[in-house]
Amino acid sequence: MTGTSRDMTGERNGGASPVYGLYGELPDQAASFEELTDAGVVVRQIPVDLLIALDTGGPTLRREALERVDDLAEADYIGAAAFDDWWNTALCFLNRDFPLAAARTLVIDKAAMYARLRERGVDVARFMSGRLSPGFLAEAVATLGPQPVLKPTTGAGSRGVYRYRTDLPAEENIALYRGILSRGHIDSSIDVVAAEYLDAPEVSVEVLIAAGAVVHAIVHEKRTATDVHPFVDLVMVSPPLDPLIADNEPALRQTGGRLASALEIHDGVLHAELRLHQGRWHVLDVGVRPGAGLVSHSVGALTGTDLQLMQVRACLCRRRRRWRPATGPPPPASRAATWPTQPARR
Repeated sequence: MTGTSRDMTGERNGGASPVYGLYGELPDQAASFEELTDAGVVVRQIPVDLLIALDTGGPTLRREALERVDDLAEADYIGAAAFDDWWNTALCFLNRDFPLAAARTLVIDKAAMYARLRERGVDVARFMSGRLSPGFLAEAVATLGPQPVLKPTTGAGSRGVYRYRTDLPAEENIALYRGILSRGHIDSSIDVVAAEYLDAPEVSVEVLIAAGAVVHAIVHEKRTATDVHPFVDLVMVSPPLDPLIADNEPALRQTGGRLASALEIHDGVLHAELRLHQGRWHVLDVGVRPGAGLVSHSVGALTGTDLQLMQVRACLCRRRRRWRPATGPPPPASRAATWPTQPARR
């Protein structure tokens, strides 16, 4: 995927944030989505108008929406799952018990998430939050360095992420950033986070948690495939090629465990973006769901674990009695490479 080298406004696959209803009987022995559907489970995408009614409506609208959700398939309704960061209120109504609600709500408030992680001993970059203004930018530059990274306080992911340009005055940075936020359909009047830019190796990690323990922490290193101004192409490689990253993988797994503890995740999948700064892993962003694009396929090739099914079970509070990867050995792969669905910040 390509995107401009100065911002993260590229199109996002799956930007409509689909939510899926499941119908039938969830078999305990299924270890992959294919096994799930082979066992007769029916999967239906829940229409957006029903999600809106559940997310924002009153009792009448919500009752009508739930009745329509029941009618999307002939089999009995089990619950719903999402693979993006949104519709958390709707998911609370769609599931009898939604144990991911608190964590998913926290990670889409970046300032609150950073504060929680810091309190729980997880390293994050120095940051401040406030209303976008010349005074706020001046304080950010003075406090955090000449090129702070700006991002909206709301939402996980890379929309609206921008690195301050020292070649522009504050007013032009603000005008440009407001345009970037508008392009990403983000309200430019909300508070933003300004964070110190960490010039360090960046990775993403899929943290797989079962019964409160980290069973896998799969690292994808972000590497530049081509760099022709003003565009940059990235490829994500696992296991990492950079020996510095490889040498610090044990510490990365420990950070994944602290993340799960800080977010109080007992079962599920975390997708985290981190940079290795001064010998310590600093968290940039976290999603309480699998990574987008081909990340799940890469993890499946390396471990035999189906991240989508893990996410479904976590959303439905249906942990398997005993965790195991998919039946049989994973496809042969000593190394997996994926292309991110979103361009990377330079």
